[in-house]
Amino acid sequence: LSEVIDAYLERGRLCIIAHSHGAKVTSFALASLKQEGKIQNRDPRLEVYTYGGVTAVPREYAYQVGNYTNRNDHTQKLGKLVFRNKEKSAMWQPPAIEGSGHQFIEGYCPDAIEKIKGFVANGGTLITLKTA
Repeated sequence: LSEVIDAYLERGRLCIIAHSHGAKVTSFALASLKQEGKIQNRDPRLEVYTYGGVTAVPREYAYQVGNYTNRNDHTQKLGKLVFRNKEKSAMWQPPAIEGSGHQFIEGYCPDAIEKIKGFVANGGTLITLKTA
């Protein structure tokens, strides 16, 4: 994933939307890129939004970072207990539109769609990746 992110950042801005375990994979990839010096603190080319993530992405990795959780997402609550964030800047917040569970479509989709629309409207590149 870090190679894909790096390749897209060489071309311009990138928005990453991650769900569940994808948030942890994204966080690891961004940590690797930061350690290699390929992204800077609060990198202006990058926006990251996680939904129901088992871990949160630290704010210093991207210009915009949102780690969203809804009160009905019990899978995500368990993930937060198991994969505790050591980063003090990794913060959680509720989505603008409260969801009803962990699945992306039922718990987070309307909020994510608004983020994507805004990013693309401002000339950003959007890619989709599925992690197992």
